[in-house]
Amino acid sequence: MSGRQTNIPARRISSGTTSEREAMNDNSYGHIRYNTDEHYLEIYHSDSNNPTGWRDIITNNKDEIDLSGLLVGDDASFNVFLKVPDISLNTIHALDGNVITLTEDVYINGGLMISDICVNNIKALNGGKIIINSDLSINNKLSGTEASFNMISVHQLFGNSPIEVMDDISFNGDISCNNIVFSGVIKNAAGEEVGAALDVALMKDSVVDTSFEKISWLRFDKDSHFDLSDGGGIDSSYLDIKITSFGDISAHVSDLSINFIDLSNNFHDLSDTYYELSGAVTKNITSISDMSAHVSDLSINFIDLSKNFHDLSGTYYELSG
Repeated sequence: MSGRQTNIPARRISSGTTSEREAMNDNSYGHIRYNTDEHYLEIYHSDSNNPTGWRDIITNNKDEIDLSGLLVGDDASFNVFLKVPDISLNTIHALDGNVITLTEDVYINGGLMISDICVNNIKALNGGKIIINSDLSINNKLSGTEASFNMISVHQLFGNSPIEVMDDISFNGDISCNNIVFSGVIKNAAGEEVGAALDVALMKDSVVDTSFEKISWLRFDKDSHFDLSDGGGIDSSYLDIKITSFGDISAHVSDLSINFIDLSNNFHDLSDTYYELSGAVTKNITSISDMSAHVSDLSINFIDLSKNFHDLSGTYYELSG
């Protein structure tokens, strides 16, 4: 190992290769030497983090720096990259308003607390679940193949295909829709089947619309006997109305006498309106000889009409005037 040269105006220390260093048997704490293989100064010392004894003491312009056992009591600035197998930090922030870019996967074993995050994809590891313990606000669309909620409050809910509710659904307020179809039984809160007594309000701009022209496809099942069949309109005309029975409706029917029209002026004297047919009969009948062979028994074709006659003796109008 070379010694100190006195002809150079500088302090010189011993130098040598790594193999020469390993061959030394008189090492003592505090020795400093220059490693000609690695081109750095190294010091011989011993602590719990470096049992080998020799360590590089110059870190400038190094591609990799061993920080094991190093305690930095103040700020540390890295102008290029910092590569470490393990790091524990209380705070990470970007300098000069820049962003922190993570180019590879990041694993967080504990909690992640952030005020703002932008991600392209979030998924749970190992088939687990993503649990959100507080409010979740979504300013744009939320789409998914399956979702489960205990309670949901939305302004608008729509789907590219029909939204199917597999279990019971309860509405505490109003339902407003353009078209609704029930394939099963409609029941009230008591579990009773609802028929024609179902209270249906037709809404327009949050106001009840009572015009009949808006009642079009309002239908119930066959047991309710209530079917407009799209026959309704402003004039309240229907294609078919089926009434099974009438009870005493005298208390519900107002005086209808004002709806009857006097038809007495619509009768005309027809006594002078007749035709003489005697000549036409003798002219057009040439022979009425024996037709018994051509006339079958017609007795079975006669219908007893006696029950269809009514006594009209008290129903007449005085037309003499």
